[in-house]
Order: sequence, then structure tokens, then C-alpha cells
Amino acid sequence: MVGEDADDVKRATAFADSYNDMLEVWVKSKVLEFTSHVRDQVLKEMPDPEKAAHRAYKTSFERGNYSDALEYCLDVNGYLKKLFSQAFDKQKQAAIDRDESVLKDDVFLGVYIEP
Repeated sequence: MVGEDADDVKRATAFADSYNDMLEVWVKSKVLEFTSHVRDQVLKEMPDPEKAAHRAYKTSFERGNYSDALEYCLDVNGYLKKLFSQAFDKQKQAAIDRDESVLKDDVFLGVYIEP
């Protein structure tokens, strides 16, 4: 009887380990999907350094935003980094708003993960 209990414990441990491994894979795939989407959206806005620099120039000088123009003149790379950070934060929040309820439903309803 003790031997049967030990086998049950081993099976339960193996099942729990397998489930945790599958859950980890699922979470990693969701994180990768999320980050890839955000990256793709940011790259649509500023796909290369030339377009990013042109956008920075338009944002600061052509719009008459003189505090941004001064920041652009003092540190172009810092200003570009600021624009990329703003674009990233905007796209990240849009992705969160879009996917949050679906992801919560998946987690709370019990995610079915094929072995």
C-alpha cells in the first residue's frame, strides 16, 4: 500500500512538473508575441535612423515647439531616444489595452495547453 502511494506521489509530481513546464512555455510565447507586436508598431512609426531624425526635426522645429527645438539642438541623440521611448510607451499601452481582457480570460478560465 505504501508503494502505491509513492507511485501516486511520483505521478503527481511528474504531472505538476510537466504542467509547470508547459505553462512557462505558454507565458514566454505570450510575452514574445506582445513584445514583437510593440516593436513592429514602433518600427512602423520610425523604421530607420533617417526617418527618425526627420521626425525629430519635424516635431521640434516645424511645429514651432521651441523647448523641443532647443533639446534637439543640445542633444540630438537624447531627443531621438526620448521620441523612441514615447513611441514605445504609447504602443505598449495600446497593446495592453487591446490584449489585457483576453489574457485575463485565458488565465482565469484555465488555459488549455496541448502537451
